[in-house]
Amino acid sequence: MSSTRSPSRKGCRPTAKALLYVALILALITSAILMRDFRPIALTVPAALMVGFSSLFTQRASVKVSRVVERTRAMPGERVKVRLEVASDKPCLVELREPSTAPIVRGGSTFLLNLRGRASLEYEFLLPKRGFYQLGPTLAVFSDALGLFVEESVASDPGEVVALPKLMSTKGIKLAASYTGVWPGEVASRRSGRGYEFYGVREYAPGDELRRVNWRASARLGKLLVNEQVEERVTDVLLVVDAGLLGVLDPATVEEVVEAEVSLAASLALSLLRSGNRVGLVTRGRESSWVRPGFGRRHLDRVLYELTRLEAGEPAPLDYALNMLAPYLLKPNAELIVISPLLDSNIAISIFNLAPKYSVLVISPNPFKGDGGAAQRILEVERTSLIVKLSGVCRVVDWAPGALLLKASRRRALRGGW
Repeated sequence: MSSTRSPSRKGCRPTAKALLYVALILALITSAILMRDFRPIALTVPAALMVGFSSLFTQRASVKVSRVVERTRAMPGERVKVRLEVASDKPCLVELREPSTAPIVRGGSTFLLNLRGRASLEYEFLLPKRGFYQLGPTLAVFSDALGLFVEESVASDPGEVVALPKLMSTKGIKLAASYTGVWPGEVASRRSGRGYEFYGVREYAPGDELRRVNWRASARLGKLLVNEQVEERVTDVLLVVDAGLLGVLDPATVEEVVEAEVSLAASLALSLLRSGNRVGLVTRGRESSWVRPGFGRRHLDRVLYELTRLEAGEPAPLDYALNMLAPYLLKPNAELIVISPLLDSNIAISIFNLAPKYSVLVISPNPFKGDGGAAQRILEVERTSLIVKLSGVCRVVDWAPGALLLKASRRRALRGGW
């Protein structure tokens, strides 16, 4: 990414050093008036001349900066390189300031240049966690020889780098929607066609592939028979990410749970969109949002950007949003995936109401580690009770953040929740 602009000046302003000189002059004048002795005024002449002459020799030049960012989207923990191409219409001594909300690990945010034509500068910053990081705007600062006056100009527009959510494996999560589209995908449509799951056998018809012939059944019945599989198609999926009502947990646990939810939702969105499904999103956090189901690269970017913005908070109730948005965003019998720690019983009521209309899958990251007090144990018991109740109407995965989803889904299946 490259950004540049024509410089716009902010005007000349005095520095703290110049203000001290002015304060000294005013103090001498005030003391001369109070003492009724005008000899101290003579001491102000050298200071006034120095301030006046220094202001006349302030350098001015037109400096343009072009910022080239290695990449505008990266993963947390990665480093991003930035190169600044600086150009000036005449030789000058200039200080460049490049503010950044991301920590700089190589180079710096301030550069002092004796610029003669063109110059190239580089620095590198770290993306510590998921979020949006701003670079710039780059300021070109000119000063006189004594550093009494400075003049700033904006040499380049600000830029932005996004640290997207971390991705994880989503093996073990299977869709069971009854509503499917007409395109091939990965959702069993309960009809014969091309797929992997065995559906039945039928007589051979001209045009059938020989690799689909069931030779054992053909030999037993004396006629050619071919295998048929369950046809796999695509469906609509609505991801619901709940990052609200986490104030009962300590800040470190809240951050861990939210990061796990966002990482899981981003991974599911990527996997589902790659398979051809349409994916929508509803988030609950400090700023709740929703995205209509869609497909394609641009839609994936929009979903990832909304997940990147998600922060824990206490917004409007999620049950109201679910009951209102689900019929508007999702077709009947499609897939509804709810990612929530299940600390709010109202969410469970909404899931009970939506379970007859959709194929609901609840993935609940467990925020408790078994080392809390009595209040935490009460919340843990209530959460376990909600999981048991929900497992009677939908599929539920009790997931420990950091563990593989495949193991969590198998463990839940063995308990009878699926």
